Amino acid sequence: MEHLKKNVGRVKIGVVTGGSRTTVSKTLAVLGIAHLVEVMVCAGETPHGKPHPDPFLKAALDLGVSPSTCMVFEDGEAGVQSAVGAGMKWIRVDQL
Repeated sequence: MEHLKKNVGRVKIGVVTGGSRTTVSKTLAVLGIAHLVEVMVCAGETPHGKPHPDPFLKAALDLGVSPSTCMVFEDGEAGVQSAVGAGMKWIRVDQL
């Protein structure tokens, strides 16, 4: 979360999740960072979810950025596969 806060305004920020929009919105609000997120792509909002690239490609499109310029912070293998399929760089945050 500190990395996200340090980069607000320098990069566009999106959340791609297998969670519901309602749950994720509440979580971001409780964390006090909902206003920092420009785009959210949640479960069921693309034809295929993770591990397919669709969710990350939709986020890039909605942010108006090239997938090749995106950095994904991911905590699961399906998300890593999705990022790779979308042509994005990634960091596995649960293995730092």
